[in-house]
Amino acid sequence: MAGWDDSLKNIFTAIHLKEGSILELGCGAGDVSIKLAQMGHKVTGVDFSPTAIKWAREKAKSKDVSIEFITGSVCEEDLLSGMKYDLIIDGNCLHCLFGEERILFYSNVKRLLSKTGIFYIGSAILAPEGEPNPTISSIERCILTREALEKELELMGFVVIETWITEHKAHNHYRGLCHI
Repeated sequence: MAGWDDSLKNIFTAIHLKEGSILELGCGAGDVSIKLAQMGHKVTGVDFSPTAIKWAREKAKSKDVSIEFITGSVCEEDLLSGMKYDLIIDGNCLHCLFGEERILFYSNVKRLLSKTGIFYIGSAILAPEGEPNPTISSIERCILTREALEKELELMGFVVIETWITEHKAHNHYRGLCHI
């Protein structure tokens, strides 16, 4: 959670979001969603794991915060139909999606983002030289170079406005803010 604390500070410093509605796609057990709700935001969290959503609901209840946690796929075409969010957070799930799933994910983000909304992306990326890393090759992930990820975002209609790269031994981690 410490890494997320720094990321949250970066996000809120960069976008000046004092209050608003937030959607976390790939919320897992709800740690980030809960932290955001404690900051006063209206938060919705989505994850495909019923177990993770159960844990998230239990944690939120124990911390006395109100969050809507939904079991579902971030790639569902009718995900949260009719809703709009000021901030959409990729809870590190994009690098777990391939091909058509990525297109559906991006389409959902564009459909659900308010006109002035911001999309926060967190994704594993390859080191600048782009060499495959054997420590991650056994796990199915779509890990691109920074350049390829930003090109993909651009092709999907997003404008990258700010980025942070964290270097790790196995891979680097990309964090970026985008709008449409």
